Amino acid sequence: MHEKLNKKKDEVELPKFDAFVKGNIPIGLTSRTASNAKKLPLSKEDKELLREIESVLIGTYKIDLQPPVLQVGTLGSGNHFLELGVDENDNLYLTVHSGSRNLGLRVCNHFQKLAKEYTSKKGLGIPQDLAFLPMKKGGRDYLRAMRLAQRYADLNRRMILKIIVENF
Repeated sequence: MHEKLNKKKDEVELPKFDAFVKGNIPIGLTSRTASNAKKLPLSKEDKELLREIESVLIGTYKIDLQPPVLQVGTLGSGNHFLELGVDENDNLYLTVHSGSRNLGLRVCNHFQKLAKEYTSKKGLGIPQDLAFLPMKKGGRDYLRAMRLAQRYADLNRRMILKIIVENF
């Protein structure tokens, strides 16, 4: 996901940009504090998504998650990155590559466990790595949970861009 910054190349001091990002976008395994998360510029739709995630993933499916708002607008580690690019007219673009910040992994692990239990109980004799859930036996729930994880990842990237573009 990327967005154009309202600055030209010669208007940005990279050390100041770096300091701004490090001061406003938690990176790596860190998350936001509850008081910091309350300051996020979340829209009504964003808040509804977070409530739905908590209701469905934590409430209904009993997936062990910290409050999802604490990871919104955070970068992560590994192959997650921010990149400041320049076009031929010296316009700056910010690219964000990040995901669902462990939420998607926990959804996968939860449903993979259920799939292994299902295929084992049915005695299908298939490798555990190929375990599955039929649509009527949890497959629909898995797809619903993963769609929420995808929407959460999108919110996370949008929030990173919003914080930087509107405040730097």
